[in-house]
Amino acid sequence: MKKLLIISALVTAITGCGDPAADAKSVAVQFCDNIAEANFKMKDIADPDVINAFQGLHKMNMDMYEHNISNKIDCSIKDVEEVKEEKSYKVAFENMNTVLVNFDEDSDSFKVQRQFQMTSNLF
Repeated sequence: MKKLLIISALVTAITGCGDPAADAKSVAVQFCDNIAEANFKMKDIADPDVINAFQGLHKMNMDMYEHNISNKIDCSIKDVEEVKEEKSYKVAFENMNTVLVNFDEDSDSFKVQRQFQMTSNLF
């Protein structure tokens, strides 16, 4: 009986642990998809400053946004680099600015913290 309890506890502990890199990639792709669709209601997955940068472009010129961002964006992941000291991942896309996805202690989840300008050819 003790062995069964120990095995059950181990299985529960192992299955409870997610893959941080996969979680960070998932958040990054969700963010990218929302940017492509001009859906800026994503405070749960991105820092407001990052959202506001794209939202500002959209408000300034919707036609330009559609032409240069929505129609050209490619959310396929090209590379993921772990930034160990920050509990973060740099996620590079085929054609979208690279983003830094950071683990947010307050929400216990990953969030897009910043974007790296000029890492795509959207413009």
